[in-house]
Amino acid sequence: MKKIVFYGDSNTYGYEPSEVMPGRYPSEVRWTDRLAASLGSEWQVVPYGLNGRKIPDVRHTYQQEPVLRMIKEAGEDGILVVMLGTNDIVLSCTCDAKVPVKKMELFLDFVTKRIDPDRLLIIAPPYIGTNLENIPSLHECFEESIKMNEGYRFLSGKYGNHFADAGKWNIPLAYDYVHLSPEGHRRFAECMLQALAECGLKNNAGLSSS
Repeated sequence: MKKIVFYGDSNTYGYEPSEVMPGRYPSEVRWTDRLAASLGSEWQVVPYGLNGRKIPDVRHTYQQEPVLRMIKEAGEDGILVVMLGTNDIVLSCTCDAKVPVKKMELFLDFVTKRIDPDRLLIIAPPYIGTNLENIPSLHECFEESIKMNEGYRFLSGKYGNHFADAGKWNIPLAYDYVHLSPEGHRRFAECMLQALAECGLKNNAGLSSS
């Protein structure tokens, strides 16, 4: 059984941003479990989502360690999918896309020396504040997330890994305009399955878009 390892933040973990009692969506809602059901028994989906996770600063040894574990987890014929960067914007005082883009460049330089870029897929996250209309405080984060995703696109071309922009998937977000809603998880699973196929990973790993 081959593995698809997803390394991400709270939207990979399945965080439920309830105003009453925040927690985690049940497995039948989470996009990682929905994707696993679609892929079937030939593939093992391994989600490593952590609330608040930022892009590891791989200049520091202690931040390299979890990345190396993810690469090892994928094995010799598995796929590593990374979706990070949202927290580098929303938890930053400056809300500046240049910060996650620079960290992603260091990350890709580190990772592509240790795993075949053809088995690495970078997912640029859904835009912060997608579909917002009347929340001026998030407008800057929205604009910076667009810039971040374009930066990821450029870097993926430079390092030769696969790339998909979830900002263009029109994913429904919850009331906080950061986390996926239940419908967003359903939609995300569908788009992820398609992205795995369209990126050419179906040829390398036996995936198809059907």
